[in-house]
This record gives sequence, structure tokens and C-alpha cells, in this order.
Amino acid sequence: MVKGQLILTRKKRGIRITLSRVVPNSDSDEVANDPPTTHSLLGWRYRSIRVNGNRKVGNRQLKLDFFMHSTSPNLAEKPTMVFSGGCNAMGSKFRVRGGRLSTFGSFSGTARGCGVNPDPWLIKQFRKGLKIRVRDNRLILTRPNAGVRFVLRQTGPTRFG
Repeated sequence: MVKGQLILTRKKRGIRITLSRVVPNSDSDEVANDPPTTHSLLGWRYRSIRVNGNRKVGNRQLKLDFFMHSTSPNLAEKPTMVFSGGCNAMGSKFRVRGGRLSTFGSFSGTARGCGVNPDPWLIKQFRKGLKIRVRDNRLILTRPNAGVRFVLRQTGPTRFG
């Protein structure tokens, strides 16, 4: 954070007014908007521009899609997230509560045999939950204590749903 301070002093009456202005650093999570809601994510697709936390992910691009889905015509549609870490596409129900994105229920998806498969690690991160914020068209998912940080750019409407 960059701080600036303006001090106005009026000597006659001994009045001193101090005004502070805080200008956020553009790399700080503190400038991120309020957390999105489950509903506000629906219908959108995101692609990573930076992924930190596990070398298995490496330079792979992480993709996230949020949409409504039902596993059966007889069941109601639920908010669903599909992710791909460059190996498989995996999907599960999701929610945003208390500023955290997490998945619940079973994961289903493709089962390609990848030499280095980031999916188990990614599933674990989403199950535990990640702090979620939106800044401009970027989705920021973090777990600071574990050194996990995903920065994703909104690329348009989801291809699902």
C-alpha cells in the first residue's frame, strides 16, 4: 500500500486536521472487490494467467467454467464447476460462502492417463476451499498459508449449460 498524507494547520485556533489517503498497490489482494456469489459466477469461463502452489500444475493453463447442471432429467439443476488443469476435465457442485469457493459432492470427468497429473492436487484445493475475490475481469483464488494463488481472467460465457 502507498500512503499519502495531507496536513492542514490553522494556527489561530490551534486546529490541526490530518487527512490520509491510501492508494492500493495493484498487486495486492486488498484492492479486490467484494467476494462474488455463487450466482454471479454462473455462466462464465475463466483461464489462468498465473498459478502458484504446486509444480505439477507448472505452466499448464487452469480453466474454470461455472454453470447449472443436473445429473438426471428428474433432478433439479445445481451450480456446477468444471475445471481442467491441462490433463482431464473434472466437475463437481460448488458454492461460495463466507468469501470462500469450495466444491462438494462427487467429482466426475475424463480419465486420461497423464504423465504428470495435477488433478488430485487441484481437487484437494477446491474441496478445502479457497478464498475468492474478483477484481475487474480477474478471479483470484488463494490459500495464503499453503502458498496457493490462482489468478484467472474471464474469457467469456461458459461453453457448458
